[in-house]
Amino acid sequence: MASFKFPKLSPVQRDPYFGIVFIIWFLTLIISFIVVLYFKNNLPGTVPLFYSRVWGEERLADKNLLFMLPLGNLFLGIFNLGFSVSFFQKEIFLTRILQIATILLSVLTLLSIINIINLVT
Repeated sequence: MASFKFPKLSPVQRDPYFGIVFIIWFLTLIISFIVVLYFKNNLPGTVPLFYSRVWGEERLADKNLLFMLPLGNLFLGIFNLGFSVSFFQKEIFLTRILQIATILLSVLTLLSIINIINLVT
């Protein structure tokens, strides 16, 4: 008599929070790109992007460099979520930290973009 075996689940399918984290990260990433594209033509030539520098012209950057923020979010999200999948079986705590960091970074990136656009418009 043949027995039925369930297919083996991947770490992503076994983690109940991965899908939620991925959706939040992806939505904030898409919203960030849309906001930058929408307001790009209404922005002046330079925007205050480098907040760690001294007040004045050193803080200003070309408005096209606003795309650095969502692109950085994209790469950090891929990195963090990729590692959270690879660490899921051994280090569940590290997996959750990476997932929370991904959400926080993506939300903070979106808020930074909105803040920069509000400052110059």
